[in-house]
Parts: sequence; C-alpha cells; structure tokens
Amino acid sequence: MYHKAGFYNGRNYPGWKEFLEELIGEETTGVILFVGEKTPFDYQQVQSHLREFTIPICGGIFPGVIYRGNIATAGVLGISFNKPFKLSIIDKLAGLRDFQLSFENQKQLQTCLVLVDGWASGIDDFLYKLFASSTHNIKFIGGGAGRLALQQHPSLFTRDNFWADGGIVVSIDSAIGIGVAHGWQFLHGPIVANKVADQYLQEIDWQPAFDYYRKIIKNKTGLKINADNFPDIAKGYPFGMVKTDGSLVVRDAVSVKDGTIRLIGTIPQNSVLTILQSSSQSLITAAGRAVNQAYTDYKNDTPYKNDTPNNKPTGMFVISCISRSIYLENQVNDELREIQTNNLENLPLAGFFSIGEIASLGDRYIELFNKTVVVGVG
Repeated sequence: MYHKAGFYNGRNYPGWKEFLEELIGEETTGVILFVGEKTPFDYQQVQSHLREFTIPICGGIFPGVIYRGNIATAGVLGISFNKPFKLSIIDKLAGLRDFQLSFENQKQLQTCLVLVDGWASGIDDFLYKLFASSTHNIKFIGGGAGRLALQQHPSLFTRDNFWADGGIVVSIDSAIGIGVAHGWQFLHGPIVANKVADQYLQEIDWQPAFDYYRKIIKNKTGLKINADNFPDIAKGYPFGMVKTDGSLVVRDAVSVKDGTIRLIGTIPQNSVLTILQSSSQSLITAAGRAVNQAYTDYKNDTPYKNDTPNNKPTGMFVISCISRSIYLENQVNDELREIQTNNLENLPLAGFFSIGEIASLGDRYIELFNKTVVVGVG
C-alpha cells in the first residue's frame, strides 16, 4: 500500500524539512502525515516546509500514532507513496451536495484512504455519496481525525489549508486487503432508537435515552451511572447497531446532557440496537482476527494470485479506535503485540488512533465504525 514510513518527534520546526526530505524521493507521488495530538504543531510554520515540495502532501491531527509497534501521542508518522496518487479535498462534510470520485485507471484494483474530521456532522452522508461515486473494485480504509477532547478544533491540513468539518480522500492505484473486528458482545436488547437527531440519541423504546440506559446498566452490572461518571462507565458498554446481515456496528456513547446521549457517528431513527459489553482479552483477540482477515482478503485479490514479487504486500496499516485504548488502559500494548503476532509476513507496521474508523471491502457500503480495529495489508 505505501512505499516508506518514518517517524519524527516533531519537537522543532526546522526538523520538519529534514523529515520530509527523508520521506520524499524521486519516485514519491504523495505523502500523508499523521500528527499525534500532543505534538507542538504550529500550522503556519509547518506549512512553510510543506510548500517547498511540489508533490501532494496532506495529513491530520490524531489522538495517537503507531509506528513499528510503538504508540506515541506526540510525534509525526509520515507515509510516502510511489504509485499514482490523487488528492481530493472536501471543505465541509455537512450539506455536501455531490462528490465525484475518479481514477486514472478504473480497470485496476484501487484503494482510497479516507480521513475526516471525527467530530464533524455529516460523516455518514458523505460516506454514502463517496460510495455512490465509486466502482466495485475500489476499497476504502481510513478514520476520524481530531483531538481526544470533545471540543472541535481544526484537524486536517494540506499545503494550502488547516481546517475543521471537512475530509480528505487519497486515491491510490494499489490493491489492499482489509480486515475489520471489534470484540464486543451482547449484553441487552434488542431495543429501538425511536428518536434520534444526528449524533444524539434522545429516546430508547419511547423512554428518555439516558434514563433507559442508566436502568439497564444498573440492572445488568450493579453500576450506578450519572452525567459525571458517564464517560468512565459507558466506555465499557457501547451500543451495537444491528445490520441487515446480522453484524454489529459499534456506536460509542461519549457524553450525556439533558437526558440525551451523544454518540460518535449517527444511527438512523428506529434502528434496532443492542447494548454491548466485552473484556480486554476479547478486544485483543479481535485485533489479531482483523489481521488474519486482511491477509486473506489480500490473497483473494487477483494481483496476489499472479505470485510475482511486485504483487507481494509491502506494508500493514492499522487504525484503532482511541476509545479501545482508553478501555484497555495499560493493556493497549498487548493489542499491538497481538497484531504483530499475526503479522505472518512481518510487514512494516504503521497506523493511527482514530475518532471513528472507516472501511469497506469494495462491494459493501462504506461504514463508520467505533471501538473497532481496521487493518489494511497492501
């Protein structure tokens, strides 16, 4: 999928130029930068270095980055590409009328890396438009940018802008295998989300959402949840949105106000939901399962079957929800070790922690996940 990956601590701005020069060579077609949220980041100073290069460069601010099996909340992961690379910019997701995705060669298998402002409105509608403009041979992988605090700040950047509420789509002429797993299990349900406004769950089974949720959590676990301790307890009991094929898409509950629960991502009104639970070991095991799925998916693609050196995977890209790391606490490194254990071809590992994960295998709608691990092999 990518040609080269590198890491820079980001502590001084002159170092950005040297870091970029190490990533960019004669064959480089584009660069994506993933900046940990605790990195000192003055966009205007960084921009002066970005503009010294003529190739497309884009990136975002994320809760953390992953490089060679290590986690960093301060520092910059840079990934360069040497295959055809097309950059599309969306200024504002909400209210977007149309979006047209195009490739130079529609006959090849393609990959789209999608970055969005994780706190923006309109993500699901944008993903629908993105899918509608694509063809069956395009796979999508990506996630939400932003800082862990619930307040929105500019989180996406190019050489020309640093902004909030938008998105970036990078189209790459390259095959990829994708795996998706979460490890969450049934606690209670089914229930109906009978009143919803965008990311806000207002009523469950015709009762105020928080009142209903609080009663279920107390009855099932004995825990007493209120507005103050809601984030600490709810991180272990997210919602599961039941899809038509029986699969579950996890929705993270992050805060409560006036009886309404705020989610990461939307759910359609009258959706069938469940309340979920898990264990650290279940989440860790799921991460390894996502790696195996990604390898299998890649090997089932036509280019790999040719069995030539140019069609072998060259890297692994991991996107893990930041709320998984909050739940796992000091066991988050165990999840990365599980990923490495299942990395049977010992591919270079890079990635980031996200506010919502994005994936599609090409023949299904592009989904926004929460509390999930998405792995790309390519």
